[in-house]
Amino acid sequence: MIEWPCSPALEPREISPRAGLRAAGALGLALWAGVTLATAGWAEVLFYVDSTLDQVDDDTADGVCHTAAGTCTLRAAVMQANRTSGAGAIIVLAAGTYDLTRPAAGVNGDDNGDLNLTPPLAGDPYISISGAGPSSTIIDAHQIDRLLYVHPGRKAKLTGITLRNGLAVSDGGGGILNSGELTIRQCVLSGNSNVSTRGGGGIYTPGILFVQSSTIRGNSSTIIGGGIYAPGQVDIGASTISGNSASFGGGIFMGAGSSLYLSNSTIVANDATGDGGGMYSRGATRIYNSTIAFNQAD
Repeated sequence: MIEWPCSPALEPREISPRAGLRAAGALGLALWAGVTLATAGWAEVLFYVDSTLDQVDDDTADGVCHTAAGTCTLRAAVMQANRTSGAGAIIVLAAGTYDLTRPAAGVNGDDNGDLNLTPPLAGDPYISISGAGPSSTIIDAHQIDRLLYVHPGRKAKLTGITLRNGLAVSDGGGGILNSGELTIRQCVLSGNSNVSTRGGGGIYTPGILFVQSSTIRGNSSTIIGGGIYAPGQVDIGASTISGNSASFGGGIFMGAGSSLYLSNSTIVANDATGDGGGMYSRGATRIYNSTIAFNQAD
């Protein structure tokens, strides 16, 4: 069990990474699983995770994060958030290591394997997963499966988390597969790997990806995109891509028709056995105030 000495402060929900933060009133409510936070014009359901175990929700129809053991786990919170409409849901994680131990079996739903953020039932809600900082809050897949799959049509945000030791063997994205719209802020992706032909050791993103103030390091892909493989749209700011490896695009591989906006960031010490030690791009690429150095390629 996790003991919370006090209620963590929540920052207002970001509606658009480019537009900035949406105005919100003060949030003075107690942080309990399933509480609805309401301000002018929007409301989000809050799920307060109090166990690091990988247990499923016992009733996905009741709107309450609750396992058979009487706890709220990360997986149970995701299962409930997937069924939340309105403005969406915030999942709050305390410091700790959240081990994903349920292997994919049969249909890979949100009750097994990686954490699936499925398409919303209605509207355009966000799912936000917020940790206590990447040095304190860790999600570890132990190379059983990847960590996270953002489905088409889903918008999601990760803040203050390390995501590590994901593995993909038949699809893209050793750490994360993003087919929706994903914002990663103040996070670390490390030690993830992809051994499929799709690529993307850290992230495979045919969707829209925003990376801010984060580090993608030590990920690997047998083919392309050790850190990131993107057939889609990527916006990276104030971040570091380092120590990743692949055959092509050790740090980043941008596919045909993709777009990359890179600003105030560093791509360093990545490695490719073929071309593009730091980056290999077939798409529109804009780089501002950034450093690309000490990468290696054949």
